[in-house]
Amino acid sequence: MKVLSLWLLLAASAWAQVKIEKTKPKPRDDRQPRALEPLIYETEEEALENAKKRNQPVIVAVAMTTEGDVPPLFTHAVVSRASRASVALFVTDFYPENEFFKSRRIVKEQIPCFLLLDPHGNVLDVRPPATDPNVLLAAARNVMTLMRSIEKEIPNIVAKAEATQDEKALLELVRPILSKHYRGYPGLERLHERVTKTGKSRLSDAGGLEAVAKEYAHTPIEALATVEMARAEEKKGNREAAKALLKKVVEDLPWPENAEAHAQAKAMLDEYRKEEIKRRLEEREKRKQQENK
Repeated sequence: MKVLSLWLLLAASAWAQVKIEKTKPKPRDDRQPRALEPLIYETEEEALENAKKRNQPVIVAVAMTTEGDVPPLFTHAVVSRASRASVALFVTDFYPENEFFKSRRIVKEQIPCFLLLDPHGNVLDVRPPATDPNVLLAAARNVMTLMRSIEKEIPNIVAKAEATQDEKALLELVRPILSKHYRGYPGLERLHERVTKTGKSRLSDAGGLEAVAKEYAHTPIEALATVEMARAEEKKGNREAAKALLKKVVEDLPWPENAEAHAQAKAMLDEYRKEEIKRRLEEREKRKQQENK
């Protein structure tokens, strides 16, 4: 009986110990789960290509960190998750002579900043570095809403432009949308072609080219008229004035729709450079000949 009582006592003690262990709170693990790293594309082209495929906006962090570093805001949980589902991220320094910045009219005074692009590569919003992550993502969503609005607007303008015969009325109609220098939207190419077809007939008027450039500001005709102004200056023997006008076309009117004028201006500038090199070589040769006499 004593043995049985001892056995029951030991069993009860063991059961109580097990119960205590089960109910005893486990040590708290204060370690946070590892955050999902943001998906950041290496180049502008790669970011835009993926944005087009997924119909997503692009957030570009400009001059936020030293080269190779990731902006802290991009590592925020909501932004990291969004980078794999609803937005494309890209990081770059600011290069004022780079086509990416020149053709989008981004200047030093705006830097550093976040550029918000639609999938076509148009900058539709600019935000400061201290923007709240949730606000930044909301702005990116708004970019897509604005893009859809522009997509609806352009075909209506194209239809009206093609039905308009009066030059002045045509320019008043298209100037607001063309001054934005959008790219990639359906109908934009037809709009540029309509305006260029009308304006080219006036490029033969050498005396009125400056007026034509002003009337057709923000259209391909502005750049083409400036090239013709350069040719007129060259005929007068004003090489430096011609060069200044050609540089204006390349540097101050950098938009993709001016590709025809860019090609002409660059070809003329290249020819000037070749002539200058040839002239200098000839002068050097003459000096050598005189020294040898």
